[in-house]
Amino acid sequence: MKKLLLMVGTVLLLWIPGNVLYAQDEVSRETAIELIQSPLNGEILSDEDAEALLTEWEAATLENGTIGTDDSWIITDYLPEGLHLEHETQRDILLYLNSLVAEESEAEETVEEEVSEEESVEEEFVDPLEDYPEYRTIVNDYYMAIENNDPAVFPDHVNPKAVEDARDLNLDAILMVHYGLLDFDGNGVEELILFNYNQVFDVFTTDLEAEERVAIPLFQDESLAERSHVTLYEDSSKMLVRASGGAKYAEWTLFDMAEDGLVIEVVDTMIFDEANSPTDTPFYREQEPEVYYTHDEMLESFGLNDLSELNLSAIDTYPVMSIEALEEILAQEEGDDSLPYAVYFDSLGESMSFYMAESPNAPSQIDLDLVNGTLTTSFNGENVNVYSVSFDYVAETDVRVFSANAPGDIRTITANSAITIYEILEGSQAEVVGQTFYLFYNLDGGISLATPNFAGNVEPDQADVMLEYLN
Repeated sequence: MKKLLLMVGTVLLLWIPGNVLYAQDEVSRETAIELIQSPLNGEILSDEDAEALLTEWEAATLENGTIGTDDSWIITDYLPEGLHLEHETQRDILLYLNSLVAEESEAEETVEEEVSEEESVEEEFVDPLEDYPEYRTIVNDYYMAIENNDPAVFPDHVNPKAVEDARDLNLDAILMVHYGLLDFDGNGVEELILFNYNQVFDVFTTDLEAEERVAIPLFQDESLAERSHVTLYEDSSKMLVRASGGAKYAEWTLFDMAEDGLVIEVVDTMIFDEANSPTDTPFYREQEPEVYYTHDEMLESFGLNDLSELNLSAIDTYPVMSIEALEEILAQEEGDDSLPYAVYFDSLGESMSFYMAESPNAPSQIDLDLVNGTLTTSFNGENVNVYSVSFDYVAETDVRVFSANAPGDIRTITANSAITIYEILEGSQAEVVGQTFYLFYNLDGGISLATPNFAGNVEPDQADVMLEYLN
């Protein structure tokens, strides 16, 4: 039987098709106890026994849900033997019990509405540089420089080589340049780090006490010129810069933050001269040209041997782009439907390996190091090549691949997850630098890696077809 409880002012109505029961006033718990103590016949219950009996009815009602007069079994089943209540008394007690169900239902609906409202309210986007508007100016300038690509109008603090490197690659250049914040010296001021992948090309700090705050470049003397490499260290303000002068010559300079936290100071410098130094000891100081060091001895002399290199993936980093574009890309990385074919990198763990059956001219194994940002190819454990890479989400990209499980068959897959080869760190197979690999879910539900065709032995109309490696 369908039932509905209505409240109009202070008049409670219990609607049962074909029957309308009225109570001139809402029935309170105290009134219900008094009604129990007014039996048609039988012994009058004490206050304690009447309250205990009502408690049983309340529990049964809440367990059973809203009831009507046809559910008076709840009352009669719990009445002591020989005790009888008038029909009107039972009706009024039932009205009280029904009010409990109504209150509980309203409370549950209120909670559900609150939860629903909380779930429907999207988390407000906060600019990562909200506390550092002076840094936002730097990032925006890089964004405009990459978009416009006109070195003639680059601001002085924009590194032209960083822009050039970003645009030389085959993906959206904006995704190639990233930034992050890190308090090097623990003084409460976070420095701005700009980098391509793990290659730092600029570092800025700021003076929070200044009347007019500006971004201050730490490398004001062009110490980070072309072919420079910066190594940062965990829990340390030291920075090691390697300025390369060729394959066999470089200058290694150790910097540290000054006490005021606004500039860096040169701590020590060594020359790397492999062509004119003893074997295995190519490092020396200009003021001590006859004292040579190995690489490890150089690090120890600089006081770096007990420090761990900082991997930029350990801090929150973001692509250089406008606030609107950044908000969109962050939403995509959180897994909304705009990346339906994405394999999310943060779900893969620290490393992942992919394999291919014997192929004369293609690597048998490819290893991804998602912590250090590297990709390694090997041919049955030999001919190892190591590359620095970037992991990015891209617009839906259709790729043709030779199916791993069906030799000769070609199928088209769609990918949102791209791995771009940035630099060769070890080995000789440099032709893949600048090329893009893709991660995608294969026909079996596993993860595959699409790579360029290392072998290259295909017809012209198949030159775009990539190889499929299985995890």
